Amino acid sequence: LKFELHGEKLRGIWNLVRMKPRPGRKAEWLLIKHGDEFARPASEYSVTEAEPLSVASGRDLDEIASGDGRVWQSRPAARRAKPRRNAKRAENRRVDPASVPGARPAVQPDFIAPQLATLVSCVPEGNEWLHELKLDGYRLVCVLSDGEARLLTRRRNDWTARFPEIARSVERLPIKNAIIDGEVVALNKAGASDFQALQNAMKSSGGAPLVYYAFDVLHCEGYDLTKSPLIERRKFLKSLISAAADKRRLRFSEHIVGRGPEFFRQVCQMEVEGIVSKLADSPYESRRSTNWRKIKCKSGQEFVIGGFTDPAGARTAFGALLVGHYSPDGRLMYAGRVGTGFNETRLRQLGAKLRQIEIPRSPFADAPRERGVHWVRPELVAEVEYGQITRDGRIRHPVFKGLRLDKSPREVVLEKPVKGPSDGTRR
Repeated sequence: LKFELHGEKLRGIWNLVRMKPRPGRKAEWLLIKHGDEFARPASEYSVTEAEPLSVASGRDLDEIASGDGRVWQSRPAARRAKPRRNAKRAENRRVDPASVPGARPAVQPDFIAPQLATLVSCVPEGNEWLHELKLDGYRLVCVLSDGEARLLTRRRNDWTARFPEIARSVERLPIKNAIIDGEVVALNKAGASDFQALQNAMKSSGGAPLVYYAFDVLHCEGYDLTKSPLIERRKFLKSLISAAADKRRLRFSEHIVGRGPEFFRQVCQMEVEGIVSKLADSPYESRRSTNWRKIKCKSGQEFVIGGFTDPAGARTAFGALLVGHYSPDGRLMYAGRVGTGFNETRLRQLGAKLRQIEIPRSPFADAPRERGVHWVRPELVAEVEYGQITRDGRIRHPVFKGLRLDKSPREVVLEKPVKGPSDGTRR
């Protein structure tokens, strides 16, 4: 039996093998870990030593063996174990921010601007790097103050009302004050983050499940953790998230240590957007830094919508979007047309938005000379996936993925990967 686990402790592919029984003995079973990105030698990591407490109850094996419900019963009445008084104590023991190396007593601020990753062309090598999946959702800083959670975009817009279930899940953590960095995503049937599914879920109930993946903790219960090494912050964050009551909506973003190029190849085979590589001993910096590096499997970024064309044939609302990006001197530069990635609902909804912001003249500094073009105020930001960018700055084979409601148009510049060595050299 071959299966895949997505647990708090065990992850990846496993094989359960029934051995041929020997004479006079019953059949034996072997549980074998598949050699995937989650496989680690016992000399490097022991899950029973690193994660001795039960994810469900917070108890260790001795507490489980000595308490009620130590033997599982198939009868529903016997299955409902009584709450353990020491379960909460075990959870509290795991979330002490003063134990994090480098933690400093400090008053919690109202907001901490998120650290941003630099786009690079190759994966850094070496065991000083941690590698995570690049999520395709909305980056949100969660500020928990006196037990009340707020979800803030990088521009400090309050999006708590958009994701109330996630805010409530954070409020059920065994803490009252914290600042957590993470991303809200929608998971498709394959378990991967899907930006289109996220937008659909935000517009209607009953869509793909929404999850807040936490990948950093910056402040907790009166302690500033931004100067603590990343690996220590993440270790503490994992223990905090493991104590969450709602593990469906609140999860820890896992990572692997080292083996970056191998991990990147496997991620791209899974048709995921890419990975983010981070220096394990780095502090948290509210700026774009090469200590965090993003490497994409597919090319894509945000573009500002500056116009649209008339529909043709059976197409309704509009034909294609005219998009661009801002130059270093503040001019909106034309990057091409985006005519695919729309269904009827998207065409109708986006078409209505575009009609409301029409203007008589082009917002582009190098406007294309085309007929049937309608210009709009550069207020909307589109997420676009494309094949490549030509020498004259035009995108090829673009596909519309959705509107980026969390990005300011003035932030949109052309991202160019930083080329350099694939080792762990700091820059």
